[in-house]
Amino acid sequence: MRTLMFALTALLAFASTPVKAMEFVEGRHYQTLDTPRTDAPSITEFFSFYCASCYHHQAFNQMLEARWPGVLTKYHVSFLAPRNLGPEVQRAWAAAQLLEVDKEFAQVVFDRNFVARDQVASSTAMEAIFADLGVSAERLEQTMASFQVRSLSNRMAQAERRYQVSGTPTYVVNGRYVMDNRGFRNSSDFFADYLALAEYLLAKP
Repeated sequence: MRTLMFALTALLAFASTPVKAMEFVEGRHYQTLDTPRTDAPSITEFFSFYCASCYHHQAFNQMLEARWPGVLTKYHVSFLAPRNLGPEVQRAWAAAQLLEVDKEFAQVVFDRNFVARDQVASSTAMEAIFADLGVSAERLEQTMASFQVRSLSNRMAQAERRYQVSGTPTYVVNGRYVMDNRGFRNSSDFFADYLALAEYLLAKP
């Protein structure tokens, strides 16, 4: 009887012991940049509509936005787009945000590129997407020519240079820490572990 009680006590003690949190190591799970830490919590994703991994990371972005509303900023990079279209896609992405159709625009472009296999490879194709989303040609032209679009697209380009972004998706946390997916090659739940890393870096001084 005492043996049974000991076994039950040990089992209850084990069940009540918290699972050890994953330990994150600099140089393996994240890199530290020689840049100032932002005052407010921030996660900046550098992505491309022409990057298959970025397409698959949309589910992870939804996890970030659900966990920390308003913390994620998405900057389109100037490389990877076909026919030197990078800067124009940056401006289109800026316009989509200002017109408040960014989620719909991103979904359509990603689906065209990786589901329908009908790559969005011209300004005409992007204009057609805006039209399908209910944005008139006149309103799109005014928005694309606006100071706000120039300012936002310049901000994307400057941030891309500042953080020396060379691949996508790249996640920069608080302007100082770069998440490194190479440290999660043996992860059984990559997005959950990556989310835990984001939480760790957001709290890191």
